[in-house]
Amino acid sequence: MRLRTGTLVVAALVIMLVLAGCESGVNLFTLGGRDFTRTAAEGVLTIDNIAQMRDQTRWLVSLGPVVATVYSPAEPHIATLGEDRIVRIWDANTGRLLDELFEHENLGFGLTYSPDGRYLLSAGGAVGQDTRVWDLRSKQQVMTTSTDGYYIFDVAWAPDGDGFAIVSNGSSRIYLYETRTYDRLQRRPSGIPLTAVAYSEKYLAVTNSIGSTYIYSYKEPELYALLREMRYDINVDRAVEDDVPGRDLEFSPGDELLANCYQDGVVEIWRTSDWEKVSTFKAHEFVKNRVLGCRDGAFTFGGDVYLTVGDDRFLRAWNPLTGEKIAEWEFPISVRTVAVSTGGDQIAVGTADGTLFIMGLPETPTSANR
Repeated sequence: MRLRTGTLVVAALVIMLVLAGCESGVNLFTLGGRDFTRTAAEGVLTIDNIAQMRDQTRWLVSLGPVVATVYSPAEPHIATLGEDRIVRIWDANTGRLLDELFEHENLGFGLTYSPDGRYLLSAGGAVGQDTRVWDLRSKQQVMTTSTDGYYIFDVAWAPDGDGFAIVSNGSSRIYLYETRTYDRLQRRPSGIPLTAVAYSEKYLAVTNSIGSTYIYSYKEPELYALLREMRYDINVDRAVEDDVPGRDLEFSPGDELLANCYQDGVVEIWRTSDWEKVSTFKAHEFVKNRVLGCRDGAFTFGGDVYLTVGDDRFLRAWNPLTGEKIAEWEFPISVRTVAVSTGGDQIAVGTADGTLFIMGLPETPTSANR
């Protein structure tokens, strides 16, 4: 890999961030109640130091491309799912394999921990009871289910732990489960297949294969109300004229921002207080039928950096309020997933050859859960 850093005037950028945060009602240094300045000295990746991030360790996690990665919120573990369809759990600091949990019947892309870290939801095929919830203490499955469509595109667990959501390829429905009895509800924003889903404390967001993003209020698993629809900005310079699917939805810590990275490599970021768009930028190259644009995205611990990966072999770091590129790292092969550790001091990057890269600041002991 080689690092390329954009031109940064640090003092000016910090001033600009503070001013932008004040104007938008977003304090990027205390998102989600986290004391950002206190933890920055502990190896937490921030807008000021992320350009120094380096590859710390790597290991093979799949016999095929990595399709999903997620850090445990409770332990220094990371779960992975590859095109070999096997769910594996690793020690995020050493790369030691802790468990091969399950091999799905069919390929899917769904993987998420419950907020307390006790359960893991893994989703393969959309039919045939290939979506499962695992109790990681007992290593037993506690629920299996299936949905319409061909395979699971995305899953998300509500922050209060009371429910989770599933969207699948070929289905226009959000499948909503509450975790007390695992009863299922459905919502159908439109007749267009859904491609990604994300929860925050207040909202549930989904996006579809023509770039529409729908925002629901979230109170309890059975109470949802459609609040807003945002359509992909067709005025952005694009390589194709076709409708563009949303690839990944991410709320920032503290829920002040929502990002959607699209298949053509463009990113749009909205402010959740009024759902006004704050930035739009081209994050990755897109060549129809050859190079997929944005594959995955993630916010850092404090929400002041948005990370994206794509088939153009780059991990890139962005200022979410301005769309300015802060830094980029080039890999030898297509990059498929990016995840941020619970403590904010690690970035995990999964690639098309089945390798997981763990990145952090130089000479900083890695700890996924400080």
